[in-house]
Amino acid sequence: MKVVKQQLMKGLAFLLILSIFIGIPIYAKADYNTATNGGVVVVAFYVEGGRYYLVRPSTGKIVKDSNGVDMVRVLGDTVYSHGSGFFIGNENEAPQYLATNCHVVDDFLKANQGEQGILHTGQKETINFVNGSKEVCEWILYFSRCELRVYYDENDYEEAFVVDAGSADTAVNAKRDLAILKLNKPTTKRHPLKLHVATPEDIGKTVYTVGYPGNSDNALTSASKWGMEDVTVSKGSITRLAASSGTGVQTIQTDANILHGNSGGPLVDDQYGAVIGINTWFYSPDSQTQTNYSINVSELIEMLDKNNVPYEMAKLKGKFNPLFVIIPAAVVIVAVVVIIIAVNAKKGKNKKQIVGYDPTTGKPIYAAPQPQPQAPVQPQYQQPQAPAQPQYQQPQAPAQPQYQQPQAPAQPQYQQPQYQPPVQPQYQQPQATPAQQLYPGQPQYQPPIQPQYQQPQAPNGQQYQPPQQ
Repeated sequence: MKVVKQQLMKGLAFLLILSIFIGIPIYAKADYNTATNGGVVVVAFYVEGGRYYLVRPSTGKIVKDSNGVDMVRVLGDTVYSHGSGFFIGNENEAPQYLATNCHVVDDFLKANQGEQGILHTGQKETINFVNGSKEVCEWILYFSRCELRVYYDENDYEEAFVVDAGSADTAVNAKRDLAILKLNKPTTKRHPLKLHVATPEDIGKTVYTVGYPGNSDNALTSASKWGMEDVTVSKGSITRLAASSGTGVQTIQTDANILHGNSGGPLVDDQYGAVIGINTWFYSPDSQTQTNYSINVSELIEMLDKNNVPYEMAKLKGKFNPLFVIIPAAVVIVAVVVIIIAVNAKKGKNKKQIVGYDPTTGKPIYAAPQPQPQAPVQPQYQQPQAPAQPQYQQPQAPAQPQYQQPQAPAQPQYQQPQYQPPVQPQYQQPQATPAQQLYPGQPQYQPPIQPQYQQPQAPNGQQYQPPQQ
């Protein structure tokens, strides 16, 4: 049982590690995140008491029909034009500021920002007058009041005010065609989007244009449904980064569609899931081709900093892999089931078998446990060892003979002879001979023994030369 548990624990650990590697989010491309829709809104120019008058440019007077009645079209209270916008701010905070194109709010700026006014629509019509004259006239919009609105849905909106705006003189040569708007108070109906500055390394990456396309320049078009589920997303890629001619405004060229109503909406990349540009205009020389342009978010950041508007830059994110949760949970469940089965099987094996009952006590008599057969020991296959490769011994160069400096023959060492003083004769008291003993008194004189002087020998058989005096 212990071995079974150990094997199960090893298998469980292996599967957990494998599931972690499978479930780790991949930091590469992540498909369009629909949560982006929760940061996008419709920005609309709303008028009250709107009426179109056909005006004769030469006189500035209203053109009359054949019955002498002013040529007037009643517009009423409605949205005159609209575009898109997106909220910016700190993460996890209710946003109060949003960004869009300047040309989306340009009519509002020209209309005294709330007061009654007159707008040139640019719509022309050629009139043949009764007197035979012929002139191109223009429809002029008159309104009693106007306001700038941010729509969360068809009937859900708030009034917005312009904090800062650039210029929208022309489409291609727009000088920072951007505007920053502000609500009276932060809203919880949308969330802010993060920003990321596009660089040349981003060319070729997938991007999405997000917004509410429609015929925003058509004065007869009004709002329909502008909720989060109505956001239109168009997929493409970055084809070029450039600067607008004459202005130097940084732009992003893309093949993702930008249509009327997309203006002011975000251009979102699929790597960071952040806004890299503001969709601004398109150029179509024919019905077959179209080139689309967005203003690089770097231009917006400069305006935000100037007006102390909060925003947050994006960090690289990956798509969450649900297997990161599913696989570990499945592994744990399977492991628990296997352990329970193994434990129950062990209990079943250890259960004692009743073979009878003691007639005296009535207690059951159990069968003697049978020895469990042991599985034969599997031979351990020894991986044959490759024969040892002979080690090549680098031949040793023969030892160079060591030259022995010849030694000079040893000079004989002259031994100074040691002077031996002559042995002083020992005076012996003369002994009286027997005759003398008979006649004492007359000693016999014995001359002293003269010492024999030995000539010193020179070493090594050399003749000794006495020292010179």
